[in-house]
Amino acid sequence: MIKYCAPKNGSEDDEAADQARRAAIMARAPAKVTLAGREGRWDDLMGPYELSAEPAHGYPLYSKRAAGGATHWLYRSSGTGRGNWLVGPDESCIAENDGCIVSTRAAALPTEAGLAWLYDDGADWHDDPKMTCTEAGSAQDQRSSRSSRNS
Repeated sequence: MIKYCAPKNGSEDDEAADQARRAAIMARAPAKVTLAGREGRWDDLMGPYELSAEPAHGYPLYSKRAAGGATHWLYRSSGTGRGNWLVGPDESCIAENDGCIVSTRAAALPTEAGLAWLYDDGADWHDDPKMTCTEAGSAQDQRSSRSSRNS
């Protein structure tokens, strides 16, 4: 027997729950995160990112000032079935849900333990097992900084 589930008629309830969930994520978002481990293509996107005052898609938005005045962005994708974290070399990537580095799955925050990352080589996506995103100042962040300085 198939169980019938009536469609939710209270989209206001869903919206309120979603807003509460997003507010809780924003409240626990670290002020700074560090992307580390990418070597070769897109290694310029590695480094410290700071939490921006304005969210993107209702979730934390991080930015990094790059050489030459450019800004790189770390943000959570939007839309149904989304929620992966993306790294883009310019602000237009945010509206387009585009980037050259992406988490392999959805996560509330980019610092979630076990989050894996992919990078775009211009033709395809590839795993990068060395790449991490950690809260700046954490023990993991300090280990990543030391290992990248020693390489």
